[in-house]
Amino acid sequence: MQYAKRVWLLVLILCLLVVHPSTAAAEDEDTLHIYFYHETTCGSCDGTTEFFDIFNTQVGDVKEDYQYEVHTVNTFKEGGTERLEEHLKTIGKTRADISLPCVIIGEEVLSGLPQIEDGIRALFLKYATAPSATYVDLPEEEGTKDTEKDVFADVEVPKDSAYLCGFVTLSCHDCERAEAYYETLPGTVMVDGKEYPLVIQLFNIAEPEGIEKIRAMFSAYDVPEEDQLVPIVFYKDGYIAGASHIVEQMDAHLTNGDLLDFRYPETGSKVEPLQAKDLPGIALTGFINGFNPCSISILFLLLSLIMIDKRRILKVGFTFIAGKYVAYFLLGIGLYSLVSVLDFVWFETVQKVITVILIVAALYLAILNLMDFFAVRKQEYGKVKAQLPESFRRFNNNLVKKVLKDQNRKWLLPVIFLAAMVISAGEFLCTGQIYLGTIIYMLKRGTGSMTITIVAFLVYITAMCLPQAIMILLVRGGANVISLTEGTRKRFPIIKFVNFLVFILFAVLLYRISFM
Repeated sequence: MQYAKRVWLLVLILCLLVVHPSTAAAEDEDTLHIYFYHETTCGSCDGTTEFFDIFNTQVGDVKEDYQYEVHTVNTFKEGGTERLEEHLKTIGKTRADISLPCVIIGEEVLSGLPQIEDGIRALFLKYATAPSATYVDLPEEEGTKDTEKDVFADVEVPKDSAYLCGFVTLSCHDCERAEAYYETLPGTVMVDGKEYPLVIQLFNIAEPEGIEKIRAMFSAYDVPEEDQLVPIVFYKDGYIAGASHIVEQMDAHLTNGDLLDFRYPETGSKVEPLQAKDLPGIALTGFINGFNPCSISILFLLLSLIMIDKRRILKVGFTFIAGKYVAYFLLGIGLYSLVSVLDFVWFETVQKVITVILIVAALYLAILNLMDFFAVRKQEYGKVKAQLPESFRRFNNNLVKKVLKDQNRKWLLPVIFLAAMVISAGEFLCTGQIYLGTIIYMLKRGTGSMTITIVAFLVYITAMCLPQAIMILLVRGGANVISLTEGTRKRFPIIKFVNFLVFILFAVLLYRISFM
C-alpha cells in the first residue's frame, strides 16, 4: 500500500498544481490590451481596416506615448466565437449585451463602429498608463469546443458520385465568381473510363447551419487560419480556398479521382453524457467498494466495543455511517469541482497528461490487487499491498477506542459522527481509490446538469454504505461480530479480485472516453 499511497498522493498533488484558472494568459500590467472582435466571412475582405482607421484617427496623436497591444479576433474563424464568449464571461457580460464589431478594454465594451469611434479615445486614455510605445497586431487564437450534435446529419452524399462540398456567403464578389464557375462545370466526370455524376453541395454561411458546418470542416481538415475564408470547397482529402485558386486548380481534380468517396466528418460528442440509466452501474461500483476491508475492519472494531449494550448498536452504528456519508460526499464534490477546472479549452493538453497518469495509476492498483488476491488465497496477509499503512490503522483504532471509552457521555453521538468524518478522510487513501476513479469517469462523461451529478454522488455513497448498514442490522439481530469478521476474511480473495477487475475497467473506460 505504500506504493499505492504514493501514486494517489502524486495524482492529487498534480491536480492541485495544474489547476490555476485564469481568463487569459498572464499579461504585462504595464501594457494596455485592446481587443477588437469582428465577424468577417469574405476571404477578399479585411474586417479590421475600418477599425484601424478609427483607432489611428482618434488616438493617433497620443498612442506613441503609451505601451499597448491590439488583439484582433475574427469570430467567424475557428475558435473566435469561443474566445469572445470566454472573454465576455470574465467581465460579467454575455453575447446579448454586445453587438459585433466590438472593442473590449478592461471591463468596458464599445459595440458597433459608431460607438467605437465616439468612445475609444476616452477608454484608451482611461486605461493606458505606461510610457513608451509598442504596437502589436496578434494573430487570433485557434481551438474549438466539441460540437454537441452531428451538424451533417441532414446531408447525404449520393453513392458513386464525384462530390464537392462548398461554402459561400452573401455580398461577396469572390463567392459570386466561384458560383459562376461551378455552373460551367460538366454534369458528369470521367475517372479511369467510368462516368460519375458531379454533385456540388453549397452551404451559405450567412445561415447558422452553414456556420456550424464550415467550422466543423475547418477542424476536420486542419485548415490553417490564413485559409479560413469563403469561397472554399472541400473534396475527399483536401480543399481549395479562394475563388482564383478554385478556378485555377479544380480541373486537375475532376478526372484524377480526388472527388470520389467523399465522406463528411463525424461531429458531435462521441461520449454520451452521464444519464439516469447509468446510475445502477455507479451504484454497483459503490456497493463493491463498500466491502473494502480498510473500511469494514474499523466498523467491526466499533461494533465489538458496543456489544455490551445492544440497545445502542443502531444509534452508534448508523451515526458512524452518517459521519462517513457526509465526509465522502464533501470529499467527492470537492474533488469533482477541483478537477473539473481542467475542462477549459486551454487545459486540453494538461487534461490528457492527467488522464494518462490516472490510467497508469489504475493499472498499477489493478496489479497490486491481483497480487493481493494470490497472497490472501495463500493466507499470506502480511504480503498484502493495497491497504492502509500501519500508522493510519493504528490511529483509527486508537481514535475509536478513545471515543467509546466512556459510552455514557452526553455528547457521545456527535463525537462519533465527527470521529467517523476524520477516519473517512484517512481511509480515503484506501477506499478512495475506486471512488476517485468513479469521479474521473463522471467528469469524462460530463452531465450538463448539476442535479444528475449530485444524484450520482448520493447513489454511489448510499450503495457504498449499504454493506456496512446491513452488518449493523445483523449484529443488532444477534449475529456475532467475530463470525462476521471471519466471513469477511474468507471472502477477502473475492474482494481483491473484484477490485482488480474494477480498476481494469476504469483504465479501459478512461482510455476509450479520452482517446477514442
